[in-house]
Amino acid sequence: IHYAGSSAAYHYLELDCDTIVDDDEMERVLFGTIRTDQSCRTRTRGLIEKADNGTLVLRNPENLPESIQQKICSFMSTGAISPMGTSEKIPVAAMLICISTSEERYLTHLDNFDKEFLACFETRAHIMQPLRKRKEDIIPLADYYLSQESDSMFCYALTEDAKAKMLKYNWYANIDELVLTVQ
Repeated sequence: IHYAGSSAAYHYLELDCDTIVDDDEMERVLFGTIRTDQSCRTRTRGLIEKADNGTLVLRNPENLPESIQQKICSFMSTGAISPMGTSEKIPVAAMLICISTSEERYLTHLDNFDKEFLACFETRAHIMQPLRKRKEDIIPLADYYLSQESDSMFCYALTEDAKAKMLKYNWYANIDELVLTVQ
C-alpha cells in the first residue's frame, strides 16, 4: 500500500505495540512531547508526526490503552495531533495502518477496542482477510516479491510444482511468511 501509492517517497515506519507496556511511554512514542521550562521549549516528535505524508503501521494494536485509542481516533478525524504536555494541535498527514499478527488474536481482543476507534478504521480501512483465506492472492504476491529479487542477470520465477505447494500450504504468519519463503 505504501510503496505503490503517493506516500512512497516518504517515511514508512512500524511499531509493534506489544513492545511498549507503559501507557505514558506509548503516548510519547506515538504523539511526541512538548516541554516548556523557564526559557526553553523542548519538542520531541512522535512516530505519527515522523511519518508525515508517509505511513505508520501499528502491529498488534489490540492492547493499546483506551486513552491512546481515543487520541488515534481524534488524529484520524481531525488530521492533527496533540503532543504530550500541550493542547497545541499539529497538522499531520500520515496514513495509519493497524495489523494484527493473527486473526485469532484480533478476534480474542476485539472487546478491548474502543468503539470509536473501531469505527474510525471501519470507515477508512479495508479489513483484509488472512492470506490463507485468499488463495487467489498467493501466486501473484509471490511473483511480485520474486520480481523484486530479480535483476538484469537473474530473473526468478516459480515452477509449477512450487506454485502447487504454495497453494496447498496454510499460511499461518500471513504475507510476512510468504515473503520470507520467496526470499
